[in-house]
Amino acid sequence: SSVHSSMQTTPDFHSDPSSQIHEPSDEKETTDPHKWSHAMEVMDEIRRNTAAPGTLQARFSIQATEILLDTFMCALKENFLLQGCLYIFPHYVAFGCDIPGHSRSIVISISDIDCVKKAKLALLPNSIEITALERTYHFASFLHRGKAYEMIYNLWAVDKSLSALANQQTKFVEQGVSMQG
Repeated sequence: SSVHSSMQTTPDFHSDPSSQIHEPSDEKETTDPHKWSHAMEVMDEIRRNTAAPGTLQARFSIQATEILLDTFMCALKENFLLQGCLYIFPHYVAFGCDIPGHSRSIVISISDIDCVKKAKLALLPNSIEITALERTYHFASFLHRGKAYEMIYNLWAVDKSLSALANQQTKFVEQGVSMQG
């Protein structure tokens, strides 16, 4: 049974629709029993959370119409690294961790993001830093940081462009009204 059979999928930004779950590709990573065991636990979490349409949306209290674009296994840096999954929706980035005693559900609206950048954690270039509403989130230990960063950055850039366009249109309408009045 494929992980993708129960996952809510739609066309994404990538040519390979089977790229929804990112498994270790490096031989060394796949032979490490601890990493592989944990990866399987995270994939089981994804299966549980995506078994029915709207399950992730309900977990993160976002609109049921939000489509899951992609998922990435990673860790949230707090006092220590909390392993979990980063879920990317068109209007939200969400992180879920179900470690007993350390469960987290974080939702960041794309429109609230002030900055997205690639970062280093412990001198390793494998993290993404997102600043939103004066809070900074560090997501690390990605197997595919570049793809996750590109997706978040592109969603953020489109949102900022649309917001700027809407602001220009509002100013234009206000100027037109004041010129007539």
